[in-house]
Amino acid sequence: MSNSPSKGTALVTGASAGIGEVYADRLAKGGYDLMLVARNKARLKALYAHLTSETGHYITPLPADLNRKAGLAKVETTMRDDQTITMTGTREGIFSEPTSTVFDLTGQARARCTPGSMSTSQCSHHPKPHRILMTTSTYAADRTALLIVDPYNDFMSEGGKLFEAIRETAAASGLFDNLRKLLPAVRAAGIQVFIVPHHRARQGDHEHWLHMNPMQVQSHKAQVFAVGTWGGEWHPEFGPQKGDVIVREHWAQSGFANTDLDAQLKQHGTQKIILVGMIANTCIESTGRFGMELGYHVTLVPDATAAFRAAGMHAAHEVNGPTFAHAILTTEALLTQLPHAPAGTQISTPA
Repeated sequence: MSNSPSKGTALVTGASAGIGEVYADRLAKGGYDLMLVARNKARLKALYAHLTSETGHYITPLPADLNRKAGLAKVETTMRDDQTITMTGTREGIFSEPTSTVFDLTGQARARCTPGSMSTSQCSHHPKPHRILMTTSTYAADRTALLIVDPYNDFMSEGGKLFEAIRETAAASGLFDNLRKLLPAVRAAGIQVFIVPHHRARQGDHEHWLHMNPMQVQSHKAQVFAVGTWGGEWHPEFGPQKGDVIVREHWAQSGFANTDLDAQLKQHGTQKIILVGMIANTCIESTGRFGMELGYHVTLVPDATAAFRAAGMHAAHEVNGPTFAHAILTTEALLTQLPHAPAGTQISTPA
């Protein structure tokens, strides 16, 4: 076995494929013993053999189908009785706190339980699935920034030129309700907010351009976010508030390209960026990927963004996001990792 001391035992659900397998590998190589939960016994056996050989850490396979009550009960019992488990890895995240979380990977059931007092009857179940990439990160106020991308009326207000295009995915993700939860909490925690705006259209501003991309062509034709129009004004709830930093407008998709975003973040001591706003598979993804290349820790929040089609959301968070983002969290999960607001802080939203 490994000659290096173990950092503890991590229980990872959905470990035989996809993100679960990736993060089981990452945790084992990072110094953890593992308890691997999956319903596919053949894949579980293969992963057990691979990680044991590669890392030398203690790997314990635990075949269980979390679609079934018996499988969920089996895992709950293990978590209750095995005192070596110091961390649980699920679709919602990696938790090293006393509270552990077990997820049915099909999204049919969720159980949040406390080790030592867990039973199926004591766990609360919710039908809404969570698609989360695991992370051990926390978000210190003095090193974290929230980037709100393109909070214009044309995107976020009914009657805006692009509102109907994002309406369906925004409703499906719960975008607006989640922003109403997240933004006040972030500001109350003392995390710096940056507004990352798209270029506001002006007549003639693309004249003689050699290589306009398709979205620039369409946006120019529609005069989206046009200067001097209601659509080009900030959304009253989700636009800048006192103390926010407004970054220079980006011309295409990345909030970093040809702007002062990187300089502003560095001057504020930022190491981690959280991205919300519009839209998931273009400006959010491009800004996040560019930020990763510049050395920032990148967090995506799928239910605090939208896209023109469901396929765009899928591509952004299920296909591309896991290749560059360090964390992909729901609003609910992110809120649990934010620093607590100072005593006496008033959390409010714009009237």
